[in-house]
Amino acid sequence: MDQLAANNRRRKDIYTLPRADQELIASLGYKDKLAEADKAILANAEFLKQIVANPEIFGHDVDYEDECVQGDTTRQGKVERDLCYEPMKEALLKHFVHVTAEER
Repeated sequence: MDQLAANNRRRKDIYTLPRADQELIASLGYKDKLAEADKAILANAEFLKQIVANPEIFGHDVDYEDECVQGDTTRQGKVERDLCYEPMKEALLKHFVHVTAEER
């Protein structure tokens, strides 16, 4: 639980601040907010454990999943594919303009 460790580090870091800043942070309810975040992290972790332990709850047929993947690569899916992927491709190409096509 890296996030819990990060929150514990945040708790310790408060004590490195000047006293006035510590009091300001306390008045904002910072420690309570960290405790709420810890509870949410633990609840999410438990939820994810349940999903991993019980994948059948989704009830998707493997054949259905295969059809979705195939549909994404067919001619009929081109319009949707272009709408979804082209902006991402353009952004990546712009960001990695210094990388040659061969290196990509």
